Amino acid sequence: MKIYPVIHILHEDLTRSEIELCKLAGADGVFLISHHTDSMGVLESAIEARSKYEADFKIGINLLGYNALDAVEEAVSAKLDMLWADYIGVDSGGVNTT
Repeated sequence: MKIYPVIHILHEDLTRSEIELCKLAGADGVFLISHHTDSMGVLESAIEARSKYEADFKIGINLLGYNALDAVEEAVSAKLDMLWADYIGVDSGGVNTT
C-alpha cells in the first residue's frame, strides 16, 4: 500500500514543513492543491519539493481550474510524478470532450 497525503497550500513555509512531516512520517509522496492561491503557487511549491527530495518520494499536483490536458502538460513540463484531476474527460463510454 502507498500513502500520498494531500497538502492544501496556505503559505510557503507551512507547505514546506508539512511536506517534510509527511516524508519523516514515512509517506510515499504528497499531492499539493490549493483553494486559496492560484495554480502557479501550487506548481512552484511542487517544483521546489521535487528538487529537494529523492525520486522515490513522489510529488503530485491538482491544478484546480485547469482542464486535464493543460494540467498534464504542466505536470510533465515540471517533471512531477503524479497528477490528480477531478474531471479528465474519459469515462466508461470513452472520451467525452464536452
